Amino acid sequence: MGTLDGKVALIAGGATGIGRATAELFAMEGARVVVFGRRAGPLAETVEAIIRAGGKAQAVAGDAALETDAARLVQTARAEFGGVDALVNCAAVRLRAPLTEISAADFAEVLRINLVGAFVLTKAVVPAMRERRGGSIIHIGSALGTVAAPDFSPYVASKGGVHQLARAAAHGHRDGCPRVPPPPAQAPHPHRAGRPCQRRRRRMPLPGLRGLPLRHGLHPRRRRRLDRVLIREPHAQV
Repeated sequence: MGTLDGKVALIAGGATGIGRATAELFAMEGARVVVFGRRAGPLAETVEAIIRAGGKAQAVAGDAALETDAARLVQTARAEFGGVDALVNCAAVRLRAPLTEISAADFAEVLRINLVGAFVLTKAVVPAMRERRGGSIIHIGSALGTVAAPDFSPYVASKGGVHQLARAAAHGHRDGCPRVPPPPAQAPHPHRAGRPCQRRRRRMPLPGLRGLPLRHGLHPRRRRRLDRVLIREPHAQV
């Protein structure tokens, strides 16, 4: 028995990185998973890996910022697995360049994928979650949504917007259907005043991550957060 038995999770950006790690972890815990992203090949590889490990998964290729593609994602989850219990949105792109060298079109494209995509996906899954009288929506944020860094202005702006979108959605669904945990409070930037942080991070092995390829590993804090606020504890507050 897994902690997510019987649940259906949509993982946007599920082809690689944090998204793939999340999809594999959820499937390991018993969830039926639909991975979503723009590249069909890597999505198929994720599904293959999950099925090979004994899980259940489907892939949907599409653009998170297109309402038609988001609707198709939800329809696939309904048709294949009966509904939607969770959305984990890991879909994001980064553009690194000095602000003065970034075109308005490139800046807008980062916001379209990272921020508009988060809005479109949230809007698409809410009706399906209300049908099942519950659900959870998680947007993977970033420290750069709170503190700035040089040469990442589109990404910083988009992640700050995602943090505020999550807060607005949480306030808009105070009945808890679905749950949209707001981002946690951010600590002061460790490089404040040019002094690097001297604290050492402890490595915290987690049993739930054993067996995942290292290149797809989730940071322990994200693993704990996902466990706590997603599906396992319906009334968790963050």
